[in-house]
Amino acid sequence: MGFRFWRRKEEKCGLYGRTGFWLAGIVALAALLRLINIAKEPFWGDEILSLDIATSFGSMAEMLRYIAQVEFHPPLYYIILRPWTMLFGTSEVAVRSLSLLSSIGIVLLVYVLAKRMFDDRRVGLIAAGITAILPLQIEFGQEARPYALFCLLGCVAALSVWEYLQTRRRAWAYVYFFATVVGLYLHYSYSFIAIATALWWVMAVASPAKERGQLLFKWFAVHAAIFVAFWPWLDEFLYKIFLGGFDIIGLKRNLVPIREPNFFGDLFDSVIWVTKDEYVPAIQNLAVALAVGVFIWMAVRLIRGKREAGSGKPFAALVTLTVTPAILFLFAPQSIPYTTLVERHMIWLTVPLTIAIAAVVVRSGKRRGAMLLAVFVASLLPYIVGIVGNDAYFDHDFRLEEGAEYINEHYVEGDVVIVAANILRSDFAHYLREDIPMETLIPVQFRGEDVWRGRHVLGLIENEIQVRIPQTSREEVFAKFDWITEKHSPQRIWVYGLTQRDFKAHDWFEERDWRRSFWSVSDILRLDMYIKR
Repeated sequence: MGFRFWRRKEEKCGLYGRTGFWLAGIVALAALLRLINIAKEPFWGDEILSLDIATSFGSMAEMLRYIAQVEFHPPLYYIILRPWTMLFGTSEVAVRSLSLLSSIGIVLLVYVLAKRMFDDRRVGLIAAGITAILPLQIEFGQEARPYALFCLLGCVAALSVWEYLQTRRRAWAYVYFFATVVGLYLHYSYSFIAIATALWWVMAVASPAKERGQLLFKWFAVHAAIFVAFWPWLDEFLYKIFLGGFDIIGLKRNLVPIREPNFFGDLFDSVIWVTKDEYVPAIQNLAVALAVGVFIWMAVRLIRGKREAGSGKPFAALVTLTVTPAILFLFAPQSIPYTTLVERHMIWLTVPLTIAIAAVVVRSGKRRGAMLLAVFVASLLPYIVGIVGNDAYFDHDFRLEEGAEYINEHYVEGDVVIVAANILRSDFAHYLREDIPMETLIPVQFRGEDVWRGRHVLGLIENEIQVRIPQTSREEVFAKFDWITEKHSPQRIWVYGLTQRDFKAHDWFEERDWRRSFWSVSDILRLDMYIKR
């Protein structure tokens, strides 16, 4: 009764006629939140990786050969980014604007998808509004990586499946094919979305007895075509997998196959209330618990009340689009916490979850829906404030430029720079002067000879070593330092990336009679300089 009354009242006051105004305001809010610090916040390592791969090669063909033989990811993001930087430059705003536009596109497509699934513009507007302020969407709407772009393609694929199931129009199958193929060529993590949408589609066409065989054949034909379209990159994909069976410089892949006991709880909590803080105030946890409790209470009431006959179909679709990627992610190497916010690979989950929240808000009636929306938005506010801040104020990953520029200004001929880990080398070189010699400490087995290794791009061994994290002894660290000093005979050594807890490395300098002249700053700027006594 409350839902029907709310709808009649809104129709009477002309809300539908103001949909464009509300949507424009939501898009403006989304853009504003994503523009905060987009120019001021320096690039971090993965962004520099994308930029340097796109700009370091003389031709597109050479870049593609490098990606096929060295990079872990498909080539399309770099193919797009290369002409993008030629047109707009390589500044932080220019490079990140591709993700910014993709993120704004997600807001618009979430509106369309939610409106079409529930046949209600209010569900679309609320879902779009939540997407506009969701911290994970804000974070990767201003990062020069492909996550926002493949989430956008996931929205296109989900919308095309919904429209095809409703209309049986062949054009939507073509749209689905295009979005899925492009998504797979953008990032392997798109496979989580592709499998979820394929499962949703086949479950929907398998339920009606009439025309079941014909509909299943069409489903098979579309996905066979997707497989054929991805075939040209399949060799590279399998090559990266089978490479793990070989020892490289004496190291094996050592990805840990275990996960945290509360994996799914932490995953869904981080997808909505994402934070980079190790600890948060108790009041924030209380607000999250309250929002979750209110949502579950209202969702249970709706299920028990069986409101809106037929509404189970879109909710079943949302469950499939949420649960399937989460289960696949559990077994994927991307879920290993190799960096902050591994939930980036699950950015797609924000789409079905926000649509589900919006649908529950609208179907709970005006008062209860407003209460749920208010509690949910209030729980997000501190996380939004945290995520739009400048990461360089607390995260050493965003201090690469500052560290390199300090060395550039104080470099003396004969100095050598040692970067703590090989995966930082090309990122740090992005800002370091070309004439300054640079070596890496970890892995200690690596001596610089590598296929495709360049000043601004990693070689095959350097890239592969990311999944072969070595255990190093004091003797091995000392031997690597001895090799570097014998090679360069420096009087001063700059070290970037070591913490004050890396005793093995710092002990070498003390035992070899080096004096520390410059210290790291609170573990935020990890830069030290040693002078030979």
